[in-house]
Amino acid sequence: MSESRVGDNDVMTGTFLVQSIPTLVLFDSGASNSFVSSELVKKLGLTDCVKVKLSVKVASGEVKSCNRLFKNVKIAINGDEFPSNLIQFDLDGVDVILRMDWLVQHKS
Repeated sequence: MSESRVGDNDVMTGTFLVQSIPTLVLFDSGASNSFVSSELVKKLGLTDCVKVKLSVKVASGEVKSCNRLFKNVKIAINGDEFPSNLIQFDLDGVDVILRMDWLVQHKS
């Protein structure tokens, strides 16, 4: 596991095991949901999803639609696995974004 802070925002990154694959994860206090990149969805072979309708406003102001939610994706931190519900989104430079309150929810 490696960790680093990004800028002065409430954002932290680290490499963690997602479904046993080392993955760059970003914890973001400003994120209203948790997301998984389309690339990682393919890499993990995730197919069992729930259809959702979610509009996500990105930093540029553009609104993008998301429609796939993957439930109980396992993320390992310090040897403990935590089930996570992740919405598929085209992410750049990171494979998973977790809401900062995800840490509180899982008491990590």
